[in-house]
Amino acid sequence: MKYRMIIPDSYCEATPEDRKATCNGMGPAGRGWTVPDTMLGLSVTLAGDLHDWMCDGRDESILIDLPLTHETAALAMLWNTVALIMAGEGRGLRGRIATRWRVARAAWYFVFVWWCGRKHFKAFSHGGGVTPSLPSSPTPPPCPNPPVGD
Repeated sequence: MKYRMIIPDSYCEATPEDRKATCNGMGPAGRGWTVPDTMLGLSVTLAGDLHDWMCDGRDESILIDLPLTHETAALAMLWNTVALIMAGEGRGLRGRIATRWRVARAAWYFVFVWWCGRKHFKAFSHGGGVTPSLPSSPTPPPCPNPPVGD
C-alpha cells in the first residue's frame, strides 16, 4: 500500500540551509539522543523534520483546509512516521513483527509530542492555526510528493 506524506509547501520551497536551521529530526533540539531518529533500524528523521517545520509557524494550514495547530502538527507527524514505517516494512514474519513494534513506538512518540510539545509550537503561540481563505480548487504542491511504499 502507498501513503502520501503530509509536506507543507513552504518546506518544499525552502533552501537546505533553512531546513537545517529549523529541523533536527525526532526529539527536542539539543536533546536528540533522548529520542532516536530510528525505529528498529529504520530512519524516521524526515517525519521529525516535517514536524519541526510545521511547528515553526511558517504555515497557517496543512492539507488545503486543515488549520495548523499543535494538535494537527502532532497528527501529521504520526501519519508521516507511519507512512515511512509502512514504506520500509520488511517481508516475512520478522518484517511484520518489526512493523508492529515500529508503529507502537510511533504512537508513543505521538503521545509525548501531544503532551509535551505545545510549548515548542511557535505558530500556536503567535496566532497561527487560523484557517486561511482557501482556493476554489486544490493546487498541487510545488515539489513532488510521491507516495511511499509499494
